[in-house]
Amino acid sequence: MVRTLLLTLALSACVMPRRAPPVEPGEWPGTPGRDPSVAPGTAPSAWRAVWRKGYGRGIVMPLQVHLPLLVATTTGRAVVTINAETGAAYWSHRFSGPIAGAALRRDDRVYVATGDRENRITALTLERGRKLWASRRVGSFRVQPILLEDRLLGVTDAGLVVAVNESDGALLWRTPIGASPAVQPVPDGGDVLVATVRDTLYRIGAGDGRVKARVALPGTPSAPPVVRDRVLILALQPHHVVTVDLDRMAVSAPVSLPATVVAAPVPGVDGEVFLLTRTGLVLRLDPTGRSARRIADVGGAAAGSFAGVGPLLAVGRLDGRLFLLDRMGTVRWQQDFDDSIEAPVAVHDGTIWVPLLRGDVVRLESQ
Repeated sequence: MVRTLLLTLALSACVMPRRAPPVEPGEWPGTPGRDPSVAPGTAPSAWRAVWRKGYGRGIVMPLQVHLPLLVATTTGRAVVTINAETGAAYWSHRFSGPIAGAALRRDDRVYVATGDRENRITALTLERGRKLWASRRVGSFRVQPILLEDRLLGVTDAGLVVAVNESDGALLWRTPIGASPAVQPVPDGGDVLVATVRDTLYRIGAGDGRVKARVALPGTPSAPPVVRDRVLILALQPHHVVTVDLDRMAVSAPVSLPATVVAAPVPGVDGEVFLLTRTGLVLRLDPTGRSARRIADVGGAAAGSFAGVGPLLAVGRLDGRLFLLDRMGTVRWQQDFDDSIEAPVAVHDGTIWVPLLRGDVVRLESQ
């Protein structure tokens, strides 16, 4: 019996992962406000679920849509590739440390930063999930890095900004800033912007790691920021939002909000920006960044599930109900998925994929 069990385990360990189909060249570099989950698409008034499948432990970070693939990162420390049409899984690569944010992608590679036991950035093949390289141990990552030109830029929990070469993972430079990152870094031309838990925003040269500027913030960032027309929109604790003129590194006066913003803002089409609070309020920040007004209340606690679906806004509540609102705040469609929704929905050409906390993904199609 023991011999049979050992043989079975040995054979299962030798099974090759399923090969994922090729995808078109492209990338998702981790840039806030440019997540595929907020890509434009059609927005019918009714939707139906065509499948619901599980992929291990929970999904709290955005799904990446790289048709015909979905790429998911899970709280089970795994990267999973999924057939976007059928939901079939291709390969899964598990790490010994937790994954920081979502996997980045450029062409035929994905990049993952980890913490805890690994403390490094790793490159995998998109086809089979095989490891191409792993950087040296530079510190624990809890905040997602970004891809900028030929390098990956990340910030460790110890406040070390690092750059590694995309081709081989070699460490290019590291710059201490003395505080943990509050949110993921933001690219700005040839620089990277880093906001810390000590309420400071840094501008650092991506080429050499030199600190070019630093500015005090009137609070700690509470959600990933977005950049619009050379202006950084940054939500702060306990319940404020500010704008930062990136040419002058000048911070506006804080705009008071009814509650803390917990999701990345969604840019509108006329210069406005939409915000989601932890209490389920949806707010519209005007194009000047000087005032915000409530347009909707979905009536329950929310986390990071906020996205654009064409002309609509998708809001997921922690009790599992998904709402589609128009930009005036009217509910156009809703459904209960009987599981917490923490990550934003993913969207492409009129199809919606809903990631759920326990690890399921639901594919919705318009009726």
